[in-house]
Amino acid sequence: MEFSSYVSVGAESDTLMQGAIIRDWEHLTSAKAIFKLGFFSISAGYSGPINPENRYLGIWYTKVPNEPVWIANRDSPLPDSSGSLIIDAHGKLKISHVGGMITVSNVSTMSGNNVGATLLDSGNLVVREVHGNGSFGGVFWQSFDYPTDVLLPGMKLGVNLKTGHVWKLSSWLSEQVPGSGAFELGLDVNGGTNQLVVSRRGKVYWSSGVWKNGSFEKAPDVTAELELGFKLVSNEKEKYFSYSPKHNYTFPKWKLDLQGQIEQSLLVHNMIEPTWTGSYASECRDFLERVCLKENPVSCRQSSDVSSQ
Repeated sequence: MEFSSYVSVGAESDTLMQGAIIRDWEHLTSAKAIFKLGFFSISAGYSGPINPENRYLGIWYTKVPNEPVWIANRDSPLPDSSGSLIIDAHGKLKISHVGGMITVSNVSTMSGNNVGATLLDSGNLVVREVHGNGSFGGVFWQSFDYPTDVLLPGMKLGVNLKTGHVWKLSSWLSEQVPGSGAFELGLDVNGGTNQLVVSRRGKVYWSSGVWKNGSFEKAPDVTAELELGFKLVSNEKEKYFSYSPKHNYTFPKWKLDLQGQIEQSLLVHNMIEPTWTGSYASECRDFLERVCLKENPVSCRQSSDVSSQ
């Protein structure tokens, strides 16, 4: 594709419009500068066989640039820095590079609609209609519907009962390879019970117990570690688990790590040097003061190993 007619987005812009482009060294920045979107590599201290210069398009907390919370092309890394993000004539969000094109949002909009992709302060990237007066209309696609290994406030774990779309997390392959790994975390969609389930290659690895009185029966610590508002929603349209922070200056996240553990962290935004505090996974504490799974834990695996089992 010829990009000579495309214009670069502004240095602090939160929206990519049709006809604009985000090159490898450029970013979108959410309105309050909480999140950034751009290209990055995972190469620090890496000496393995996989290309350390692979490039990914992702979103991260501005204050924590080395910890992406969402990756657009986790299973299709770019071999170099030739990548650019665009919105094509059909309203699809795409990554273009020397090797071809990677579709990020596969939703075609109605002909004639102007479309923009905005990075919100929630960390959600939304593709939506742009009216002639510059105001925004309906959302066609959002990154919150396609999480990687991190659950942010407002994201869902569950299922859309109308479309069958499932919201779930999947671990990285290794510390240097963010491709879809061995573990998945989601709501027990197939079993029909109100509980969280970690599966390993399709087999149940851990379950939280049913949701009752605001916590999970077998894993009450999951909802007790930090001050978060947890909820389980079930109606004719959807069934999902979600959470929200109780304070507007705290920014939590859940991460499904390489060992299938749920790691909860909190960024306090009003500190001079914001730091992550607190982490857990579920049920028993080990010497690192993280909580480990009792059921069939995967021991003897280094964090740098590719989790293919």
